[in-house]
Amino acid sequence: MKKTIFTLLLSLLLQVSFSQGTTLTKGETIDYLQKKLNEAGNFVLLEVDDENLKQSSCTFKNSNIVLSGNVVEIFLRMDFSGSAYNDFLTFNFNPATIKTIDPSAIKATYRNREVTKDPKSSISWLKLEFASSIGHKWGTTNILSNYCLFPYYNGDPQNGVRIKNAFLHLKDLIKAEGDPFDK
Repeated sequence: MKKTIFTLLLSLLLQVSFSQGTTLTKGETIDYLQKKLNEAGNFVLLEVDDENLKQSSCTFKNSNIVLSGNVVEIFLRMDFSGSAYNDFLTFNFNPATIKTIDPSAIKATYRNREVTKDPKSSISWLKLEFASSIGHKWGTTNILSNYCLFPYYNGDPQNGVRIKNAFLHLKDLIKAEGDPFDK
């Protein structure tokens, strides 16, 4: 009898432990997104300015993503080729406020000018949209916007979807920490 009860309890314990999938923490999710940002830093983004049709290219070396409390900061260092011009783009937001995510955005706005991603570019933009304005800076200039851009290497066709899923996972983790009855 004791053997039977012990065997049943052991099998129940094993079944429960195997049925629980591994879930990444907020820190591990940020580490994954940093890895993807570093990967993008090895490639070049090609874009065309919609107004003057001038092509530009830049890299994102030394960019990073950090989480402080429930606020994500994405710092993009944009090094433009053919010039000594570098720029810094910073986004600050709470992932719980993400409204939509487009893993294949082809248009972006920089300093009030529209640009289109060149189809030959090895970098794509993931565009996160928010219901309200977030912290967004060009260099030292504060800008109000309701979106965030995250560059990623598009040589792997699933990268955009994986990064989208990572942001959605982060959103779920942060929302779960809040008041469960807050709708």
